[in-house]
Amino acid sequence: MNTSQIKCHSSYFLIFCVGLIGMFPHSGYGSSAWEDCPRQFGEREVKLVGGPEDWIAYSPRRLPLDAAGFMAGAPATKTDLKPYSTEKHGRNLISTWKFDPDFISESDGLWLVCSYGEGGELTLSRRISSQFVDCSVTYAEKKANTDRVIRIACK
Repeated sequence: MNTSQIKCHSSYFLIFCVGLIGMFPHSGYGSSAWEDCPRQFGEREVKLVGGPEDWIAYSPRRLPLDAAGFMAGAPATKTDLKPYSTEKHGRNLISTWKFDPDFISESDGLWLVCSYGEGGELTLSRRISSQFVDCSVTYAEKKANTDRVIRIACK
């Protein structure tokens, strides 16, 4: 299953971002694979699907990527995985996850979770390979008037 899913923190609407399939570059580099979250969403990339008739979704501002993490199972299960460790390295903060293959079943899968907006107003999730044994998320120090730089690496 290679689909992109989004969950909105509202029980009334299902938000679908147009053109998301294929927005996640995935390439091997040595023994590592890189999983990247789209950097932001704008008002033209949000569409209301299955909501009340005659309602239109609109984002009054762009939603930049603010955080990333991992889940055991699809977003509906709400099974967020806590980092194994979080350490400061210079001006970067690095969170590392270690995955136990006995805990993450092939049917549930391992999911990358990307949160947008300062309060996680929009969450985008994608199933990734259950063969990964660890992943790290590096948060570069946020500078004034710039978006947060987040790098994700799995092996």
